[in-house]
Amino acid sequence: QVSNAFIGSHDFTAFKGAFRGNERGKEKDPMCCIKSISISKSLSDTTEHKYVGASLASISYLIEIEGDRFLYKMARYMSSALISAGLRETSLADIENALEVGTFSNRPPNNMVCAPAHGLVLSEVVYDDDLHFSWIY
Repeated sequence: QVSNAFIGSHDFTAFKGAFRGNERGKEKDPMCCIKSISISKSLSDTTEHKYVGASLASISYLIEIEGDRFLYKMARYMSSALISAGLRETSLADIENALEVGTFSNRPPNNMVCAPAHGLVLSEVVYDDDLHFSWIY
């Protein structure tokens, strides 16, 4: 399965967006460790199609990614690569090579499609037990 290529520690340079604003020009360590990826498919309730009056069932996919840290837009680029692989537009070898060399060799630089942000949900943040915050009220 293509998602397994992301598991472990890798250089995710090929799966990050360009920084914006005051982050522009800063160097960030591209090494991240992905602990798990799961992809599940669900069929929503049948809905009425607004143009032809036909009933259509909607299929949606849930991609859950757990890692130690994420680069800017990394989860969106990873999701896009998984979708592209599912559509047979990108191969497992393309993704493995991008993780190895830091770019997609069969695409112009910065030409990887970024999945849209709508539908993206941060569900949990886990900190080490020894990390304590001083909240200011």
